[in-house]
Amino acid sequence: MSKKMVTPRCGEPFEVDTSDEACSKFGFKHGDRIKHPEAGLGTVIGVAPAKEGVNPELDVLWYAIDGRGGRVSYSYSSKIEAA
Repeated sequence: MSKKMVTPRCGEPFEVDTSDEACSKFGFKHGDRIKHPEAGLGTVIGVAPAKEGVNPELDVLWYAIDGRGGRVSYSYSSKIEAA
């Protein structure tokens, strides 16, 4: 498993799994460019449990939206698509 430390928009840094195996569960690979309809363009970083929200233990796809200083976000929705 490949790992990378990331910093979320809010909260403390944590590790995400950047492996193709983990990211492919969401239809992407680490480094893929994505488009979120509300947030804009970004880059797939990896997979880790959500730290808050509806189900904080559920693995989610973490991505960095352009212009946010590399801080990562996630979404439970399927609104994310390849850019």
